[in-house]
Amino acid sequence: MAVKRTTKAGEYVSREYEVLERLKGCLNCVQMLDIFYSEDDKGKKAQNIVFEFCDTNLEAVIQQHKKNSRFIDIGLIRHFMKQILQGIAYCHKVGVCHRDLKPENILLTEEQIVKICDFGSAKVLSTDGLNTPYIVSRYYRAPELIMGCSDYKNSIDIWAIGCIFAELLTLRPLFPGKTEGSQLLEQIAILGLPKKEDLENISEQLNAQTIETILKVDDMPKQSFDKILPEPYTLSERQQASDLLEKMLRWRPDARVTAEHALRHPFFKS
Repeated sequence: MAVKRTTKAGEYVSREYEVLERLKGCLNCVQMLDIFYSEDDKGKKAQNIVFEFCDTNLEAVIQQHKKNSRFIDIGLIRHFMKQILQGIAYCHKVGVCHRDLKPENILLTEEQIVKICDFGSAKVLSTDGLNTPYIVSRYYRAPELIMGCSDYKNSIDIWAIGCIFAELLTLRPLFPGKTEGSQLLEQIAILGLPKKEDLENISEQLNAQTIETILKVDDMPKQSFDKILPEPYTLSERQQASDLLEKMLRWRPDARVTAEHALRHPFFKS
């Protein structure tokens, strides 16, 4: 078992607890086993959530392969990705957006079963567009979040999964920006400069001045993902992975593939 302790605010249960209740029974989301309250040395009440225990996570897998100078077997990547998408498909079906997907938050059991964890930032998104954009670790942050939009949808999770997928294949972050601004430039360097109509469809909150500022960035040609992926994978594997990546990593949130549709991609039929 593993225990997550947080300071309790007020008399209500945390949003994380409410999210975990919605996810009961999902094989690929870490399961809450119990909850209890305690007091720290200063008399402050703490919430303790008991979870099922997992041995490791995807970040450890990536770092171990990088240390050994060995790419991850494509069959294992397929195994991991299918389970991640199954878990997020379940989340989105019950209305939950994770909002902080990254390799560290993808746990693995001894049997190599994926368990998505850390639902501290997760929530049922507000329909009035009042959701904080200051979530998701930088490397996995969708462009609409970098641009400060609060009317984002569950598709921010799909963007993050695309970034994780690319990292499993290459053993390095796809968009390694050091700041918010450079993060957007890293995305442009791979995806090419977005068209005006793409930016207009990212969010109604993007004003004309912001759009014009972005369009002033030097245009860079879009790179083909199959050229970025390493040669140890076969041409067919690179082409299938590239096609799935392209469907996940699109400027327009409404053009990104859903988790359910991604699971039907030929990449998973090989």
